[in-house]
Amino acid sequence: MKPTNITDTEIWAYVSNTADKETKERIIAWKDSSSFDKQRFDDISKTYGKTGETTPEYPDLEVVKERFFAAIDSNTKEKPWLPKLWKYAAVAILFIGLSFLYLKPEKTITIATTYGEQKELELPDGTLIWLNSSSQLSYLKAKPRTLELTGEAFFEVTHDKSNPFTVTTSDGSSVQVLGTKFNVKSYSQTAYTETVLLEGSVAMSHKDVQDTILMVPKDRVRYQQLEQNLIKSTIENTNHIIAWRKGVFQFSDKTFNEIAMDLSLQRNIQIQIRNPILAESRFTGYFEASATAKDILETLQLTKTFKFNENTDGIWTVE
Repeated sequence: MKPTNITDTEIWAYVSNTADKETKERIIAWKDSSSFDKQRFDDISKTYGKTGETTPEYPDLEVVKERFFAAIDSNTKEKPWLPKLWKYAAVAILFIGLSFLYLKPEKTITIATTYGEQKELELPDGTLIWLNSSSQLSYLKAKPRTLELTGEAFFEVTHDKSNPFTVTTSDGSSVQVLGTKFNVKSYSQTAYTETVLLEGSVAMSHKDVQDTILMVPKDRVRYQQLEQNLIKSTIENTNHIIAWRKGVFQFSDKTFNEIAMDLSLQRNIQIQIRNPILAESRFTGYFEASATAKDILETLQLTKTFKFNENTDGIWTVE
C-alpha cells in the first residue's frame, strides 16, 4: 500500500488509537517510507498528548479544525436530516471554545531586586543579564527575548538573526538588537531612559518619536521625557557605566542631582538638595562597595562647599 496523501486527521486517529485497520496500515507504511515527515508526526502526537485528557495549553488550531470538521461532515452524511443550523452552531461552539484556549494567559517570569542588591541571570537562549538595585525585569515564558525593564540592567545578548532581542521600558522606549552588549537605565524617578552600547549594534526608538537611532559602540542615547526627544552622544570611557555590576559607585561628569538620585536608589536613602547651583554642579568619582553615603558626601565636599545632615526620619538634606 503506497503511503500517499496522509492527512492530519489520519495521523490524529492513529496516535489516539481510534484509526481503522486501513488507516493504521497506511500510517505504518508511511512511517517506513522516505516521505515520512517525522516533525509533522511528532507535532500532532504532542498535541494529542496535551488534548487527550486535559485542555491543551498551546493547541494546534489546524489539526483541531480538521478533526472537528471531518467529524461534522461524517455526521451530516450519515444523518441527512441533521439541520444545517446544527452544523453552524457547532462551528460557533468550536471557535468560541478555541478562543478561550488562546486567551489563556501565558506565564510571566519576573525578576526583581531591592535597594543595594544586584542579580545575575541567564535566559534560555544563553543571554546573560545583570540587574541593578531597585529594578525589575519581566518576560513571557514563551518569549524570553522580549523583555520589559524598570530600573537598570546590563545585557550580553546571544546572537540569533532570526529572533531579534527587544527591551522595552515603561516610558515607551524600545531597544532592538541581534547580539551585543549594552546597558539600559530607566528608573521611574528619573526624567530619562538611557541606553549605552559597549559592543555590537542596537536600534533605540520611542513610541512618541518618529526617528529610530542606530547606535555603534560608545554611543549613548537618551530619551528625554520632558522634551520628548532622543539625544545621542559619545562616551569615550564606558567603564563607569557598568561599574555597578561589581557594587562600585562610580560616576563621570555627573550632576549632583543625578548622583543623589543614584545614591537614593542604591542605598535606600532620601536626599533633598536645597542648593540649586550645587544640584547642577558636576562631579567625577570612584567609590568601593563598602563606602557609605556619608563617605561619598564627605569626599564630594572636598571639591565643592556644601553642608549635609541626616534627620531623625532618615532624610538627608544638602545645602
